Amino acid sequence: MSGTRGSGGLWKAFVVIGINTGFSRGILDRAIDAEEAETKDFLRLDHIEGYHELSAKTRLYFFTVVSI
Repeated sequence: MSGTRGSGGLWKAFVVIGINTGFSRGILDRAIDAEEAETKDFLRLDHIEGYHELSAKTRLYFFTVVSI
């Protein structure tokens, strides 16, 4: 997790979360979907977890964050 100071001096937190597989749809996934629908403040990467995919996910995350 990382963070920065936003307007008004409040901290903004950035949290990276993931699911284990491309087909996992557990109760936690539904809770995340509901929170995202409410807050509209999630950044979702078009990435499916894989055993050898950590470096690809890391590159995709940083590329996406820099581009917004």
